[in-house]
Amino acid sequence: GYSIRMITTIPPSIDAEAFARARQRCEGGVDAGQLERVAAELFSLEGKLTWSVDGEPWTDPMGRDRPHLHLSARGHLLVPCARCLGPLKQVIAIERWAALAPDESSAEQEDLEAEAYDVLVASPHFSLAQWLEDEVLLELLREPRHADCSLPGHLQDDRTSAFAELESLRKRES
Repeated sequence: GYSIRMITTIPPSIDAEAFARARQRCEGGVDAGQLERVAAELFSLEGKLTWSVDGEPWTDPMGRDRPHLHLSARGHLLVPCARCLGPLKQVIAIERWAALAPDESSAEQEDLEAEAYDVLVASPHFSLAQWLEDEVLLELLREPRHADCSLPGHLQDDRTSAFAELESLRKRES
């Protein structure tokens, strides 16, 4: 069974290997503004994510028993539309599995080979907040756009007048 710790803020750090081997779980909610690097990419700080991290023993594809973490996050964030610059609601749905490696070099080597899961260093001071933030940043759309928007009015006018100017130049040359 799981040892569940309900918390409202992300703990500063956990002992990742002990957490996984003990099959612990922690979960909570986080406002968009609490994830500093994510907040810098948003239209506004509205939005909330619910998240959970489960520690589990796991047998990897090589048959080795090792600790493993599962991160799940759900919610929505408001990102700026790349076209009109207005708010665009982006749904966040993250499911990540990560095997824990004893050190950075073995984590990097295995991460290059593993396709179905990530590999993280089993630090006694593992940052759940940084992992969550990293995964949310990867989930954010690169150039989010509304399905049906146009450029802001002042840009449309400038664009139209620029094309009109080019057309008038072309007519003068002929």
